[in-house]
Amino acid sequence: SEYLSNQPIIQGDFVAIPYFGSLLRLHVVQTSPVGVVKITSDTVFQMIGAQQPEEIVWEKFYDEKKILSDNSNEQSNSVHELFDELDTWHFSWKPKKTISVCDKILESDPQNVTVLSYKARALEEAYYEKYNTKYLEPLLSVCDKILELDSEDEEIWERKATCLENLKRYDEAIAYYDKCIELERGSWYKWHSTADTLIQLGRYTEASQCYAQANIWQTVLRDIGCLNTIH
Repeated sequence: SEYLSNQPIIQGDFVAIPYFGSLLRLHVVQTSPVGVVKITSDTVFQMIGAQQPEEIVWEKFYDEKKILSDNSNEQSNSVHELFDELDTWHFSWKPKKTISVCDKILESDPQNVTVLSYKARALEEAYYEKYNTKYLEPLLSVCDKILELDSEDEEIWERKATCLENLKRYDEAIAYYDKCIELERGSWYKWHSTADTLIQLGRYTEASQCYAQANIWQTVLRDIGCLNTIH
């Protein structure tokens, strides 16, 4: 609760918590009350055993017509196997293996935005495992590729902003956080992330204004019932 204090979560979210030099990865399977909730010091967590991941249908990631046009059944089968692997490693939180499988799929389908997104997420997870900065530049490259294909992908704008912040390229990170806010102005934690980055640049007045915006949106969301507190 200390690590996640004041963070909004919703059923289906995945959260990662530092744990003895590694990360404890948790899947939010249920909240009370239902909906977006905020973690406080009074939050009670109930831990349950690992569940089987939901089945991913590989056609969601791959152009089925392209597969059907392949001349070789063996090639088609290999595509199925790769997506089975992606399913397994992603839901097992094995980022390095996930990256490897994504690369194999992207060799034949380099503009598959969904697979690129999974690779971006895996690169970010690999970085946070041991805060290894070697994953950050590849992550930037993947984010750029995704944004070329889908410039309105708000999640990728935020992921790139966070990556730039981790690289201490704060001025660039601010520009991407600004875009995140443009796409989703009512997201209080994006205002908060922008403020944290402005602090690093010594732009304290602007940071204070962003913190104020974050507090305003938290209040608005709470008042309209979109942000609740678990007790």
